[in-house]
Amino acid sequence: MLTGMRLAMGTCFSTIVAAELVAPQSGLGYLIFSARTWMQTEVAFVGIVLLAALGFAADRLFQYAARRLFARHQSR
Repeated sequence: MLTGMRLAMGTCFSTIVAAELVAPQSGLGYLIFSARTWMQTEVAFVGIVLLAALGFAADRLFQYAARRLFARHQSR
């Protein structure tokens, strides 16, 4: 069940990122979109790397929380 939750979290994160890129007014989506408009490739890559780091951190946080909460069930 935890693996399914982890996979669903990845899909949800992708959906949130896509929604933010559709009509950005602030945030990372705005940073990437405005960088694309003004041909600032390095700024766009910084935004993309930040999104990847947020996704990676969210995944690791979920794994850590799952290990801590269900530690006694995993030892069996």
